[in-house]
Amino acid sequence: MFRKAVTLLFLLSPAVSYAGLFDSTPELKCGNDNAVTAAKEWIYNEALGRLQQDYIKEPSTLFFDIPQTQYEQQLRAIPVQFSDVITQNPQPENANLRTCSATVAMGIPQPLFKLMKDLPNTLFYISQGDGQVINNTVTWKQVNYNIQLADNNKDIVVTP
Repeated sequence: MFRKAVTLLFLLSPAVSYAGLFDSTPELKCGNDNAVTAAKEWIYNEALGRLQQDYIKEPSTLFFDIPQTQYEQQLRAIPVQFSDVITQNPQPENANLRTCSATVAMGIPQPLFKLMKDLPNTLFYISQGDGQVINNTVTWKQVNYNIQLADNNKDIVVTP
């Protein structure tokens, strides 16, 4: 449900993201700054891929002849915050994989917030019944995802 909501929130590709230069000396934890950065990039890349795919299909009817780059800039401006990040114990079958759980909060752009006021069903679609909207922000609790180090032991790979 969270991924569907993110898709609409971003005008919503690849479901894998990499964030580089992880110091492999400490144990990989979901709350490490690099792991959180990788998870944010995963969300942005997912949204950007869907935006580009939809833009190619129907550039004039769906996007009102506004350039794709303008949507991409707006997408990058949406703040994403992770909190209450928890690392689950590694599974014996894959000791390198970490299952993560976090509270994810995303700002709602003003045009979308206005649409939500005008069309109340949009709010439920965005929150998917799991998110709360407070002060122009949608917050989802217990968003689950996985992280692991890439083969180079520096990049962090994020998957749903």
